[in-house]
Amino acid sequence: MCEEIRLSWGPLWLQWSIYGALIVFSMFFGQAGAFLAAFVLLVALLGTLQYMFYRWGHKLILCEDRIVWHEGILSRDQTSVLLQDIKVVDVKQDFLQRLFNYGTLKIGTAGTSDYEIVASAIPNPYELRDKIYEMKQGS
Repeated sequence: MCEEIRLSWGPLWLQWSIYGALIVFSMFFGQAGAFLAAFVLLVALLGTLQYMFYRWGHKLILCEDRIVWHEGILSRDQTSVLLQDIKVVDVKQDFLQRLFNYGTLKIGTAGTSDYEIVASAIPNPYELRDKIYEMKQGS
C-alpha cells in the first residue's frame, strides 16, 4: 500500500501575503498606484497558476519498500529509491518555510554522491523524515 504526500500550499500563502501588502501599499499613490496594484495582481495570478501547475505535476509517494518522486505534466520523470538503499534524508527550511511548516526533503542513496530525490514544498518535512527512517528500520 502506498501513501501520496500532497505538496504544501505554504508557498502560495506567502506569495499572496506579499502581493496583498504591495497592493495595499500601492493604493496610497492615486492613479499610478491603481496601475501598480493591477500589475501586482496580474503577477500574483500568474504566480498562482505557475505554482498550481507545479503542485499538480509533482508527487511524492511512500510505499512499503520504496519512495517515488514524480515530476512533470506533459513529459514525466519518475525517480524511485528503495528504502534499503537510503543512506541520508536531509531537510532544508528557511525562516518563512519554518513559519508555514514546509520545506525541501533531500534523499540520498549509497550509490551516488548527490541526492537522488530533491522534493520541494513538502509539508511537515521533519515528521516525514522521521517516518522514512522508521519505515527503513521496519524493512
